[in-house]
Amino acid sequence: MELALAQSLVGTTAFFQSELDRAEDAYSIALGVVESTSIGGPITCDLLGNLGLVAMRRGDLDGARRFFHREIEIAEQLGADTPQYSHAANYLGLLCKNLGRYEDARVHYEQALAMAERLGGPNHAHVAHCLNGLGILLEETEPERARGYYERALQIWSDNDGETDSKVAYALANLGGMALDAGDLEQAETRLRRAVEIAEARNIPPHDLA
Repeated sequence: MELALAQSLVGTTAFFQSELDRAEDAYSIALGVVESTSIGGPITCDLLGNLGLVAMRRGDLDGARRFFHREIEIAEQLGADTPQYSHAANYLGLLCKNLGRYEDARVHYEQALAMAERLGGPNHAHVAHCLNGLGILLEETEPERARGYYERALQIWSDNDGETDSKVAYALANLGGMALDAGDLEQAETRLRRAVEIAEARNIPPHDLA
């Protein structure tokens, strides 16, 4: 089990450094270890979701769909009131967004957010992921609501993981981009400059923040 956890950590680190081959290899090794035991369940869900994210980052939507559908099947077996089901709903929202199915995406995101808040409270880390997904989805159609989602996600990530965490950089980049679109150049510069500083310290390629 230690091997699976170690490889999962390697995969997550590689993913945030945009080393997708390394991330996929590590997550796949971890998944193989977990599936060879009787543990499965929640850890299998997490790894399938991570592999789906890797596939999506590559633009492989068919591959992402397969991973996310496997994840939701296992999550349904665990029960609707579990963190794994909330995670799976969030990933389905992301997939639907990338497929252009925006209404379906919103339904999945809002379902995931409600479940995450109910299970972990309003400041849980997964709540921030759901908020960020909704922000991305609604940027063009409901910018004020999207900005509020981003601000709340930024606060949660800052409080939970520290102000130099990689997720904080992504939230700042999103807010900076919105400020730029709104013509607020001072706010845009402040947000984007800080995002780049964190990205450089975390070895995140700046273009990944775009």
